[in-house]
Amino acid sequence: MEERRRFVRINKNVRISYRVQKGFLRTETKSKNVSQGGISFSIPQRLADGVIIEMQIHILDSDATIDASGKVLWSYPVTNEQHPFMVGVEFIKISPADQRILLRVLKSAG
Repeated sequence: MEERRRFVRINKNVRISYRVQKGFLRTETKSKNVSQGGISFSIPQRLADGVIIEMQIHILDSDATIDASGKVLWSYPVTNEQHPFMVGVEFIKISPADQRILLRVLKSAG
């Protein structure tokens, strides 16, 4: 099977608060892994592919917070996680300043 990822994933645990675009409910969780191109984390309900979510990524060991929007690429049931579903999200909107913070975090973890 050919590897399709453009970015290396780092098993970095960051706190995330997110909401489905234009939704009112904000949910908090922790990431499983993160890369320059996206993030995966557990969620309480399955989300359909293509759903847009708004995220605040709180970098542990730092005061930094990254604001980003992303598109759900996949979602599936899991066990032994904080929530019963795992989701993979591709970043579609992240400011250049937040992209630099993310890159710095990834380099320090790698």
